[in-house]
Amino acid sequence: MTKGNKPLKVVFEPGCFDNWEGSQQELDELVEEIKQVFSDPDFLESLEDVADFTELSEEKQAWFNQMFDPGKRKLN
Repeated sequence: MTKGNKPLKVVFEPGCFDNWEGSQQELDELVEEIKQVFSDPDFLESLEDVADFTELSEEKQAWFNQMFDPGKRKLN
């Protein structure tokens, strides 16, 4: 982290979870997880560019599929 980096502020716009199909507890956990990830000042430095999804490790592919599977989570 370079000196002066501050955590990113996460703002959830009204209605962004209107189509959420999980439980309130699952939504609360997701929101907390998102806030936690973005609160790390080193977050931007930890990102990696991926030109091809198949270049990701199996573990990262599984995480991505879990987080973004439209059958499991609908964010809007």
